Amino acid sequence: MGANGTATWADTEAGYQLQERLNSEKTLKALDHLLARIETMETAVDRLATALEQGPGLISMAADITDDAIQQARSRGVDPAERLENALHIAEKLTAPEMVEKLDKVIAMTDQVPGLMSMMGDILDDGCCQAADNGIDIPARLSAVAELVEKVTRPETLSKINQLIELSEKLPGFASMGIDMLDEGYQRAAARGVDWTTLNEHGLEMLTALTKLLTSEEFKALMQSGVLDPCTIRVVAKAGEAMVDSNREPVKPAGIWAMLTGMADKDRQRALGFLLSFSKHFGKRF
Repeated sequence: MGANGTATWADTEAGYQLQERLNSEKTLKALDHLLARIETMETAVDRLATALEQGPGLISMAADITDDAIQQARSRGVDPAERLENALHIAEKLTAPEMVEKLDKVIAMTDQVPGLMSMMGDILDDGCCQAADNGIDIPARLSAVAELVEKVTRPETLSKINQLIELSEKLPGFASMGIDMLDEGYQRAAARGVDWTTLNEHGLEMLTALTKLLTSEEFKALMQSGVLDPCTIRVVAKAGEAMVDSNREPVKPAGIWAMLTGMADKDRQRALGFLLSFSKHFGKRF
């Protein structure tokens, strides 16, 4: 009841029901949960307000970082605007209807990759079995290939390959220089009276005759006869020296008496002994 004896809302049936609901444990838990959510919302609002207060500074810092990145990229020769334009161009191509259709086909092919890989595996297994039946050692071949690849990719090997490539690039210049030198030599020889046409004809004849000589049985016998033996060459050299010395001396007429009296000379006696020995061995082989 109120102070003046009138009934208040708490004395009504609805007031009794409300008081009962407020006093129930379920209502109290709901109120506690609602208060906790209100506190969480207040914390989120406070954080949002703080973020809004710091937003301009963060945006300014992000802009500064972006500007620094752009300046560094430009110092390395990279044009960010051009890169962005290229990226947009690529994105435009990738999103074009015909490109999307092609990508769908590629994706469909990737779905078939496991089956294709399995089929390839079966084919390789059959090939390995057939190679093994034919006596081919596939692991040994692969090992040899791996070893070859290792050797080829060594730094020193790559350096030599690069040198060969550089040399091959210079070969046309060397060939041109060699042709120019041959042409100049040809013209000089022609100016000195060399008839290249006649020389070529006789050269072919000489080459033909020389080929027949080198392939003949007589030449083989000559090569096996000891003519090129160092001792034989030394004797021939001495004979040549003796002929030169004899040609330098004045030739005097000589008869039988001069020959008989000259036999007392020791040099002539050694020469006669050599001739007698030569005639003996020559007679055995004649």
